[in-house]
Amino acid sequence: MADVPLDSRNPELLRRAGITLGLLAVVYAGGWVPLPGIDVSPLVGPTPAHNTAVARLSIMSLGITPLLSALILAEVAMIAAPPLRSWVGRGSNRDVLAGWTTVVALLLAAYQANGIAVALENVRGIVDTPGLTFRLGIVVTLVAATALLVWLASLISRHGIGHGVWVLVALPYVGSFVQALIAQATHWGPASVVSVAVSIAFVALAAAGLAALSMTTPRLADPEEVPWAIILGFAAASVLLVAPVLVLWLVGADVSSFDLDATLAGRNAVVLPVLTVPLVILLRRRSFGFKPWAAPAMPLALATALLVAVATALAYLPDPPLFPLPPVTLMLAAVGLMVASSLRERIASGTT
Repeated sequence: MADVPLDSRNPELLRRAGITLGLLAVVYAGGWVPLPGIDVSPLVGPTPAHNTAVARLSIMSLGITPLLSALILAEVAMIAAPPLRSWVGRGSNRDVLAGWTTVVALLLAAYQANGIAVALENVRGIVDTPGLTFRLGIVVTLVAATALLVWLASLISRHGIGHGVWVLVALPYVGSFVQALIAQATHWGPASVVSVAVSIAFVALAAAGLAALSMTTPRLADPEEVPWAIILGFAAASVLLVAPVLVLWLVGADVSSFDLDATLAGRNAVVLPVLTVPLVILLRRRSFGFKPWAAPAMPLALATALLVAVATALAYLPDPPLFPLPPVTLMLAAVGLMVASSLRERIASGTT
């Protein structure tokens, strides 16, 4: 069986690629539709960089965050309680979980939207007519936008390329990656050719290395577990840093001198993900019924630890640190792996 040229024997793949790009264009366009009841003219400036403030007050202000937060809650629950993972794998229970995840996402969107509405009312000259009607309009709009993104994600999964949620999650990471490349080019001038090439090469090599693990027999990696490891691993590192201070605050100690930003940007925050990211992989494997320290689980855990270490070195060793941050490069590699895996499946389905 030979691969079929995409333009002749596999038009279905081109159609799916077009659908994916079209749906992403809808998401991008929504980022420039302002929220109702807001005068964005004071925010509009002469440069494109200044005009990005408009996108932060758009109907897509929340982005995919509410849905991703709901999915994270579900994933953490399944990691903590393996029987729940087993229950989800039986019959139509996955659809039941998906339905409840959507409900939680919409509730989170409503809560966040109300906070945004209250904050906007405190900014002089932005809100036309503050009050209950304005807040209700913001909540309804942002909840509807979240529902739209949930629907678009499902369309990408069914009719496009890759898992829709992860494709949408990757969008802000793509923006951060491009901004880092622009910062390199602006600061380092001609020398940026090397730095930009290194940034792009690292993402490509990381995706290739993860792909190699996913194509072995027996399979040593699943494309979907890598983004989970990155998101939960870096989140766990932040929680571990803040947890001691939270405990002190709960017992009544004075934590007014604690600098949260400095702590999350400090050396421990850089080193911890090297441990927490592979740990998430081992714990997630355990929730599927595998022994976390068994040989099949270790190659991916060690590979992710190495990738996090290299990404961290690239990001923080230069002065100033202009390389993309580790979560950015690693998430792009992970989502790239998932898209490539989907492409292979589509191509295989079109071969004879």
